[in-house]
Amino acid sequence: MSELINGKFPEKFRKEYEQIFKNEKPLFIVVGDLAIKGGYSESAVCVTKDRIYAFDGNFHGNVFSLDFKDIKKTKVKRMYGNAIFFADTVKRKRVRLMRFTFADANVADAASDFINAVIKEGYSDELIYAVENTYEKQRSFCPKCG
Repeated sequence: MSELINGKFPEKFRKEYEQIFKNEKPLFIVVGDLAIKGGYSESAVCVTKDRIYAFDGNFHGNVFSLDFKDIKKTKVKRMYGNAIFFADTVKRKRVRLMRFTFADANVADAASDFINAVIKEGYSDELIYAVENTYEKQRSFCPKCG
């Protein structure tokens, strides 16, 4: 399977990415365009079979990770002009993982659906197919006229 990503991974997080993923690669990556606390900035969420890694300059060390076993559910909340990808943890704490404009909302929704399904049913390759289809549909438009 080729790497599923909706943009170019932010170079400012490359060092942390290389350290985390030296032995394995994420199943897919959602690249965002806003910082968690607001303002335009690069961000990313990398999803593996059992863990999520969020990259944002507002996290200590630029990265925050969370095991699926510590998550009750994930959700993408759309607001006026932007959206937030968050996780409700088992410890009843809501964690903001990423903020982005609506251009990235569909792939973030697919990531949230994937994580919620893995939490409920366990990992299966069929769940990845749904994510692959979302990434493929995002690329199926004319680059000149949209």
